[in-house]
Amino acid sequence: SINGQAMQRGLPEDFDSWSAMGNDEWSYDKVLPFFRKSEHDLDIRDDFHGTDGPIPVRRRQTGPWPDIQKAFHAACLDAGYGAVEDTNGPNPAGVGVWPSNNLNGWRMSAAITHLNPMRHCLNLTVRGEVFVRKVLIKDLKAVGVEVESGGEVFNVEADRVVLSAGALKSPHLLMLSGIGPKDQLQKFGIPLVHELSGVGQNLMNHLSAQITFKVKDGLSLHGDVDAVHFGLHYTSNGSSEVNDMLLRTTPMVSQRPERVPGLRTKYLNNEVPPDRVARLSVTLGLPDGS
Repeated sequence: SINGQAMQRGLPEDFDSWSAMGNDEWSYDKVLPFFRKSEHDLDIRDDFHGTDGPIPVRRRQTGPWPDIQKAFHAACLDAGYGAVEDTNGPNPAGVGVWPSNNLNGWRMSAAITHLNPMRHCLNLTVRGEVFVRKVLIKDLKAVGVEVESGGEVFNVEADRVVLSAGALKSPHLLMLSGIGPKDQLQKFGIPLVHELSGVGQNLMNHLSAQITFKVKDGLSLHGDVDAVHFGLHYTSNGSSEVNDMLLRTTPMVSQRPERVPGLRTKYLNNEVPPDRVARLSVTLGLPDGS
């Protein structure tokens, strides 16, 4: 599932910066068709949004904003950030409501939007408890995977192999398969198939700095509701509210006077305890050790 149900794209200049490093396939113009293909935007119909994809996208309001959220939004405008209606558009800088992949109180996961509609296909097999040991390479082409299941090791071959094991396990599997920095593969006795020095490098951490504050008396964030009932109200099946403790779509500021990769400022009013605490969070995309 998408974390926090934030169906938020990266900034166009970030994609173009990757393209400038030498991989033109990651330019904003090249990835935009795939964003459009993946989504069914329920609010906006233009050249930057799709309407036929499997993932519903909406900028949902569950009711009037609480006073503290209105104050945060107004403070952003007073600070000079422009109002933006579409944070997934070509000019997302400013403060606006982030898009969400929540529909009718349900978080739209990959299983719901992609896998379940295809479960009837005869050429689809879904197996759990299967451990992938390495990718099988023949003539510098991936032809399958070596797996272990139930104490048995066997090969699964295919015309196309998609490696999607996350930021840690994807490079790990490549290196176990003999693709990666030569010195590291030799250190662990892995036969070199293809030397590629970037594999396993440049991991970007998700650092977060948070400011916690107590609101003034008279401003309520559902403080009269105990945490258990509050949680059930927002996560139970069929609830009219947004699931996963995301009470309302939130203003997000992406404008930045200086280029800082991945800078996001956002107001969060989720997981609100009875003492009426809210958070102001700034997230920076910085490498490990920064």
